[in-house]
Amino acid sequence: VTARKREELLQRAPLSISTFSRNELASRKLADISQVAGFTPNLEFDFTAPISGSTNNASAFIRGVGQTDYVPNKDPGVGIYLDGVYITRTVGSVLNLQDIERVEVLRGPQGTLYGKNTIGGAINVFTAKPGDSFESELELTVGSDDRTDFRGFVNAPITETLAGRWSLGIFKRDGHMQRLIVGDRLGSQDQVVGRMALSWSPSGTFEGFFSVDYSTADEQSTAARLLSTDIRVPTSQFSIGDAQTIFAGQAYNVLIGASGPGASTAFEFLPPLPASAVPYDRRWITDSPLTTNSTGPNYSEHDVLGVNATLEWPGAPVSVKSISAYRTTDAQFGRDPDGSPLVIGETEVWVDHRQFSQEIQLSGAALQERLNWIGGLYYLDERGRQRDFVPFADETFRTYGAMGIPIPNFLLANGPDSSNTIESFAAYGEASLALSDAIDLTAGLRRTFEERETVANSTQGGMQSVVNPRASMDLHDTSGRLILSYRPTDSLMSYLSYANGFKSGGFNHRFAIPPPQFSRLESPTRFAPERVDTIELGFKTSFANGRARVSAAIFSSDYRDVQVLVFDLGIPRTINAAAARIDGLEFESALVATDWQRFDLAYGYLDARYTRLDIDIPGAFGNPISIVPLTLDSQFVNTPRHSVAVGSLTEFAPGRNGQLQLRIDARFRSEVANDAVNTPELVQDDLWLVSASIDWLPTWCSCQLALFGENLTDETYFVSGAADSPGSG
Repeated sequence: VTARKREELLQRAPLSISTFSRNELASRKLADISQVAGFTPNLEFDFTAPISGSTNNASAFIRGVGQTDYVPNKDPGVGIYLDGVYITRTVGSVLNLQDIERVEVLRGPQGTLYGKNTIGGAINVFTAKPGDSFESELELTVGSDDRTDFRGFVNAPITETLAGRWSLGIFKRDGHMQRLIVGDRLGSQDQVVGRMALSWSPSGTFEGFFSVDYSTADEQSTAARLLSTDIRVPTSQFSIGDAQTIFAGQAYNVLIGASGPGASTAFEFLPPLPASAVPYDRRWITDSPLTTNSTGPNYSEHDVLGVNATLEWPGAPVSVKSISAYRTTDAQFGRDPDGSPLVIGETEVWVDHRQFSQEIQLSGAALQERLNWIGGLYYLDERGRQRDFVPFADETFRTYGAMGIPIPNFLLANGPDSSNTIESFAAYGEASLALSDAIDLTAGLRRTFEERETVANSTQGGMQSVVNPRASMDLHDTSGRLILSYRPTDSLMSYLSYANGFKSGGFNHRFAIPPPQFSRLESPTRFAPERVDTIELGFKTSFANGRARVSAAIFSSDYRDVQVLVFDLGIPRTINAAAARIDGLEFESALVATDWQRFDLAYGYLDARYTRLDIDIPGAFGNPISIVPLTLDSQFVNTPRHSVAVGSLTEFAPGRNGQLQLRIDARFRSEVANDAVNTPELVQDDLWLVSASIDWLPTWCSCQLALFGENLTDETYFVSGAADSPGSG
């Protein structure tokens, strides 16, 4: 593994890490990195964010730390790296596992070597590198919902010092959720992934790696279904701050044209609404979990391009490595979350993002190789823009005046539009000293400087939302790590470590602001960085002549200034809501019982709890008002208490016609909350998922035939979910 940016044996790396080789990824029939979570303790990885509609939007959590929102001015809590390059935004970062050599999942703060936004951990994805011999592979997969996948690669030497590798993947599948009224589907896949790489080794003192990766998708929106609506809810449950006076505690009814009193006293009219229209209520909830009555936007498109140039000068006493990278993401996606033909809360989003990064690493050994060290400089420049269009129906918040004439609605059109610039610089170093043949001491430090600026050109009903649309933030932080490891024998290692890290602060992209007389908010609201300090104790061992391998870790994390996504007047925004304590453990084992039988077991446990809440703001007459119904007993988002993965691989004795391989996997997740306030309808109950495959490797050709199935017990479950403010569905 290269978790510490140098090669070392997995069982000698003093940190909690899960690895998946090329063969293991293929054996489990995994398609993208989100599916690795099913086999990794304390990792939750959704391929879509709860309020995006995008089919390629990473929402990753490790040890209860992550990020569910996808807007460009909010950073992830789990870093995703492709060939050493940090992918800064979640949109477009659900990497396809086409021609991947291995995946490493690092748990716990990785701020020293990996920098900001790795306080939960990091996911390293390494592509297959060009080799000096010719090889090629083609794979075709057909399956349910008209699934048709094609993937392949060609590797070839070009000269004695230059080799190339070209890979291509095409993935198509019909959507699995039917839209009853319009007749189309949700949740399709239509993606093309390609990569070109060159390796150049003109001498023994220089190596160059150059790659270009590209992916494009033109798909339907993620499958989403209405679960519940709230009718005539007291407005005190969803109005906050000065905005609460708009409705003055009246009952709020999201009925489109249904009879009943108006919901607002702001204009002092309370006539009955017309009785001829159709209400927005539970009638739109379908009986089948795979159908919906939505009729609005239904698309998810993205184009992602990445360029990487990695140059290495290995040698003694110092090796030098340079990683230069440029990535672009252009995406647009639209969804209709209200599950009805009514225009209640449709959303359309356009994302344009660019990033450039440069890293210089120096590494070496001293004191007769008893001291190994690495240090470096890192620079990152990001520029991006996100535009949203949210056409809240005029009828949704409509009030009626004299003779039933509608009063204009200032919440009619919500148009968040923010441009962001982020510039970050860091210096880091880490050294491991062998105090004796059995004891190593590792210490590392990283200093980060960051400047962030946002311009919020958002509108509400055609009016500017903010008086001062420009805001900036300067951040600086020091992250460190200290590890003491003890290796009494070659097959046993234990360690004790302390590490800390931070996730950047930022600005809220979305606004739900009434005219100025109703609000004191005059500029984009910001939230502070969040920080984690973790103490970890672990051990790793192998026995039975290396046929059995066990690793375990227990940890305790102090989590401060926790960034929580909440809904304010129906608009999602992030606040520093709490402090928390997270305790847990990870256990992984692999046993090669015989030459033909292998077993795997992984278990994760998390006890995540809030220790302090900061969710009150001053209201009328100085009385505190709770922003969100969060309590000390609330579950963390995407944080099951228990996660289990068990699997077996059986290789039957080769016969005259070839060999059969049978793999069976079962995965368990205990109860999972999909939003911060633990909306009951969005809590996923305990869940077991079973998959299996049987592969035939004939003797008469260099080929393989596989039959496999996923979710064999036909479970229906949530991937993600969101609840709007009470009263808005």
